[in-house]
Amino acid sequence: MLEKLKSKVFLRIFAIVSGLALVSFMVFPMLDMFKGNKSSTQTTSKVSGQAQQLKQIAQGYEEVLKREPNNVSALQGLAEARLGLQDFPGAIEPVKKLHTIDPANLQYIGVLTQLYQKINDISGAAELQPKVEKLAQSDPKNPQYLIILTQLYRQTNNVSGSKNLEKQVEKLAQSDPENPQYLQILAQLHLQTNDLPGALEVMKKLQKFYPDDEKLKLAISQIQQATAQKNQPLPVPVPSSSPQSNPVIPAPLPGESPQNNPLIPNQNNQN
Repeated sequence: MLEKLKSKVFLRIFAIVSGLALVSFMVFPMLDMFKGNKSSTQTTSKVSGQAQQLKQIAQGYEEVLKREPNNVSALQGLAEARLGLQDFPGAIEPVKKLHTIDPANLQYIGVLTQLYQKINDISGAAELQPKVEKLAQSDPKNPQYLIILTQLYRQTNNVSGSKNLEKQVEKLAQSDPENPQYLQILAQLHLQTNDLPGALEVMKKLQKFYPDDEKLKLAISQIQQATAQKNQPLPVPVPSSSPQSNPVIPAPLPGESPQNNPLIPNQNNQN
């Protein structure tokens, strides 16, 4: 009973910190259904009203792809339409094709990572993981690579990968203490490795950058309560097919706004 309670507390904290860490990198701006600041009722209503139109759009792109299977615009359009229909497994196919056409494109890698997480495709995440690790070697300080790897390690329950990345991000945060993105990622990695005191310390540093952020205050409060309960470690979360909160596209941090890129924003829109 105590273990179940601890697990629920952990997942709540993790969802909050994931929201803080992911927002700058993993936005799919044309899909309002993915945004954390939309209620499920609003989302269902909107998707229902547009379903027929989206089906027709998807069929149109499918016809184009029969003639031009590598048409990037059609592949992107088909992915958008299927996501609009909440056909997440169906959206993976065109995004994987885009990734095959341009394997180093961070936009496609990021969206594919999000989709694997959305449908709990652990094998897909495991297949993508070494490719991202190899790409990240060419740009080890890039926060986008770091957050994608953080997500992949979490989904595949790769504790050793999380710990190694944790050490790397700690060094980056020390060398660039004014960069909140490294701190956000580090807090999430600390949670993945069950280091609640470390996560708490990093989150308190984040308050310097986001002093009025209520979600951050809540995460700190819940970690303090969790560590006060006999100081026992909480289990590493294993992603489920029906997470308690949507980790895919969280609500923006204070002062942030989505990019216009139809897939993933670049690093120019940072705090």
